[in-house]
Amino acid sequence: MLLVACALVDDETEATFKWIYENIKIATGNIVPYSIYTNGDPAKFRAIKSVLDTTVHFICIYHINQNIQKKLKSVLGSNFTQFHKDIYQARNSFNVKKFNFYWEKLKNNYPSAVPYLNRVLDQNRTAWTLCYNCKMFTAHRSNEKKSDFDPFKIVLPILAYTCRFFAYLCIDLPIYADF
Repeated sequence: MLLVACALVDDETEATFKWIYENIKIATGNIVPYSIYTNGDPAKFRAIKSVLDTTVHFICIYHINQNIQKKLKSVLGSNFTQFHKDIYQARNSFNVKKFNFYWEKLKNNYPSAVPYLNRVLDQNRTAWTLCYNCKMFTAHRSNEKKSDFDPFKIVLPILAYTCRFFAYLCIDLPIYADF
């Protein structure tokens, strides 16, 4: 993983995210990422589909978990702990048939959570469930925790050595051109 760009914006609309992604494409010579993780913001989701249409979009489970706790903990009360286990059971299913079984069971067992599940998670299930994305390339990136992968510790030293190697190669190449 490599940080390619960052943006400080005054709003988080689809138009703003489209502008960001379009400018990233311009800055990288139209190179688009194979996969991208976001917090699941609907505006980002639509912008990615529009601008980075070949990029596989994943929603970070850490952020889903944070949002579930914010939106459903008080709604479900004492049932929240079991709901939390059940949603992970559905999410971690390795085939669509099992996921659908657990998902429907979840909706039947927790009817007060259904509006949130339908509005937020159901429409983007391919971006956060294992059965839909377990065979996708993610550079061994797990989306379980916010800080489980530190690209600066792993990628940047490799990148530094790679850049140094190519710099030496480009500098010394004319010398060895006759050999």
